[in-house]
Parts: sequence; C-alpha cells; structure tokens
Amino acid sequence: MQNVKHVIHVGLILSVVIFLFSGVCSANEMNVKGIFLGQPKAEACKILANISSSNVKYGVDRNYFVVNLSSALGIGSKDFCYIWGDKEVEAFLGFDSHSYNPQFPKVNYMYFATNFANKTFEVSSLDSRGFAQAVINNYGLGDMEVTSLKLGGTVNNGWRTNNPNGYSVVIFYEFWVNNELYDNQKDLHIFATKKASFQ
Repeated sequence: MQNVKHVIHVGLILSVVIFLFSGVCSANEMNVKGIFLGQPKAEACKILANISSSNVKYGVDRNYFVVNLSSALGIGSKDFCYIWGDKEVEAFLGFDSHSYNPQFPKVNYMYFATNFANKTFEVSSLDSRGFAQAVINNYGLGDMEVTSLKLGGTVNNGWRTNNPNGYSVVIFYEFWVNNELYDNQKDLHIFATKKASFQ
C-alpha cells in the first residue's frame, strides 16, 4: 500500500482543515483543541468536557476499554478521564504519574474515536484518507506507514508515524470484528512513544 501522503490530493482537504485542530500546529507539541501531551490532568479533563459538551467520567470505563487499549499500545497510562458515547468510549485522555511528582499526573495519551472526531472536529465530510492527510498537513508529520494492532478479537488497521520529539500519531481507518469489516474509521491516537511497539 502506498503511503498516505502521496495518495491523497492535498487541495481536497485544505478547505476543511481549519476545523480540525484549533491552536498550535506544531510537530513539537501535538495540541488538539487545547489538549496536549504533558498537560496537567485537571486542565486537560476540563478542556475535554468543554469541547465535547459532555460530562467527563474519571477512572476506568465499564468495558475496561481505556486500560486495554493503553496496555496494547505499551503506553502505560495510570489514570484516565473519558467521554462515554451511546455504547462506547468516544474519547479519553490517559495520564502517567511520575515517581518524582505522583500528585500531578500529566497527559501521555489522547484518543478520539470516529464519532467524536466527526462531531467535534467537523470532519464528517472527509473519508479516512482525507482525515489522515488533514492531520499530516496540520502538524507537518510527513509520511505515515501502515500498521496493525490486535486488541482482543478486534484487528485494527491504520497508519502511524513516530516523531523524534517523543510521540507517535496513529489513525486506524478500519477494524475487523468476527470477520465483519467496519471501514471509513477516523480513530486518532496521540501518545508518548518510549514504550510503544507496533506490528
């Protein structure tokens, strides 16, 4: 499969990219609507609630989705705040308390599911590739490589890029559950890469 950057026509998505991620467009600090890696927990959860117009829940969801996903990616988040959608987690932030400052956890993982992305980032008109290209352009990420992640009985296929500044960006464009395909996904993951491993 060709990498995303050379497949998508940039001009197609320039008109909608301004809706995606307000604030900083920097490869040194992945700022998504005011949320960024290393941000204090209280501040980040408050922003998540504001941009989603939903109540934020704290801890682990009933399906242990946030824990299982964080573990599968090798991130090691210790605490979470999340937005519960209709039947699943639509967005969450993971935090890692360092031993030298355990009372002030910082964001080390940001996850935004397709439904959340469509509503909050206003990208429902984009397909998976258009969404990926918008992320690439907005943050100057360069090419993304094909990746795959198995989580329980679900196989997620997508694209990833590792940044030398210490984070990774992954977009899963489809997933398979019991041989059933769910395509045109826009699941966005941004996280610290020190422990991350992919197939």
